[in-house]
Amino acid sequence: MTKRIRSLIAVGALAAVALVIATPPVAHAADITVQTVTEAGVVPSYAGAATGGDRFANGAEDVVCHAKNLTAATSITVTIPANDNTRDATGLGPVTKADGGSAVAAGAEKLFGPFPRLAYNGSDGKVSITYSSVPLACQAGSNAGAVCTVDSMCPGSTCSAGLRVACFRVPRTR
Repeated sequence: MTKRIRSLIAVGALAAVALVIATPPVAHAADITVQTVTEAGVVPSYAGAATGGDRFANGAEDVVCHAKNLTAATSITVTIPANDNTRDATGLGPVTKADGGSAVAAGAEKLFGPFPRLAYNGSDGKVSITYSSVPLACQAGSNAGAVCTVDSMCPGSTCSAGLRVACFRVPRTR
């Protein structure tokens, strides 16, 4: 290998290292497991909202999501973006489907859905959910709902995502 080729390889390797160091981490959407509601009931399991958003499988258009804002003073806007939002409606012309979602007030809960596949599913068959913010909050105890950065700020509790989300499939009966 010539000196010039070795020099070019070294410069290329340094450029690649610089690119990796300079590239900020990207927040990716987390997958939410859809829980099925039955006649026997379901014990809900909530996940902390991901800063990069969440997504869930939406095969039968029978999913509703429940958002619980555990913060004491922060309203959080939940947005479910419409992916294929303009259709030609017979007799009406083009009709646009708006994004779903709305604000969940501090200390409040809200249900969203169901989500028509044509309007909300991405090419992967999943619906995306984004959040205006995902603040950390004490989950319980004397400081429940207070903004926190570490567990020690939450006596008898933990500091984690102040917005909790669960999605449920409610099968249709025939």
